[in-house]
Amino acid sequence: MLEWLAFALVLTGLAVVVSVQVLRVEARRYVRRAAELIALREQAGVDALLWFELAKPVLQRMPIIGLRYRGEWYGSQVHGGWGDQQGERRQRRLQVGDMQLDIDWHLQPSRGERRPMREGVLAVFELLVEQSMMGKAQAVSAALAQQAELSLYLQHDVKNLAQWVLLATDQLLEADPSNLAEVAGLLRSSAEIARRKAEGLAKQLSDRQTPEPLLRELDLLSEAQIYAGFHGFHLELPSNGPRFRLAKLAVERCLDGLFAHLANWATGADIRVRLRPEAQGVCVSICVARLPPITIERLFEPLLSDAAGGMALFQARLAAQAAGGELIAALESNGIEYRLCLPLPSATSANEA
Repeated sequence: MLEWLAFALVLTGLAVVVSVQVLRVEARRYVRRAAELIALREQAGVDALLWFELAKPVLQRMPIIGLRYRGEWYGSQVHGGWGDQQGERRQRRLQVGDMQLDIDWHLQPSRGERRPMREGVLAVFELLVEQSMMGKAQAVSAALAQQAELSLYLQHDVKNLAQWVLLATDQLLEADPSNLAEVAGLLRSSAEIARRKAEGLAKQLSDRQTPEPLLRELDLLSEAQIYAGFHGFHLELPSNGPRFRLAKLAVERCLDGLFAHLANWATGADIRVRLRPEAQGVCVSICVARLPPITIERLFEPLLSDAAGGMALFQARLAAQAAGGELIAALESNGIEYRLCLPLPSATSANEA
């Protein structure tokens, strides 16, 4: 009897030793996976969405069947993932500033000690994604703070006024003596806008205060034509269109940022502009017969690509939202459409204006 008891104790001890050894091997494997994920931080940087493809080879070596994510990314919907949607489901939401992600894990069922090991690696991945989101938010905040210190909007106004001066001088220098009167007439039509901008600059420089959003009777098509010209686009738009009572400063900042963004990649492209009055406001639709150099989901993301003019478009969207409106984008069959919508306190006809 004692011999059998001793034999059972030996077997139990061996089983414990084997189990501990197996768990040690498993633990080391999960630790390696976590270390591999951490080693990817330099490649991912602050681009949080890059993690889902970058970490795919590491995650697939774990008992993970599939991964899905979706959310809102600086005003646009993003989604993606890989693998199958089956097995045990685990959900996690990450939110930092204008970025929100819902992550769905689809995992092979796991029990015992392997479960907390697996959860530890998944938590490492989620923490790394969240850190990238925080890094992006901090980078954006730092950039905006720095640009605020440099009076960014004041610089835009100076730039626009300088562009008008350059345009005026170029037209005068290139004009034939026989059509000087015609050139003078064209310049006179935009001289009032240049004067208002100069007056605004003088007031801001003397008062060092943000100008109030005064409402003006505006022809949005004419405004779009002027700001397109500032950034090198020539648009044939109808004159004497309907006028609407809108915040002048918001219109300027929205159109300036939008065409500054387009000037980075859409020079020479066919651009169509349409006015779309709506019940609660008015919309300007700007259709570009060319695709942007980045995906539409990330079009409004600041600091993503200088070639796409992301910061200018981001600021245009902020200006629209500050005025109670919105700036959105949608793909078309042969390009992209930007729609700038602004609230309409009251609308008047051109004769009333």
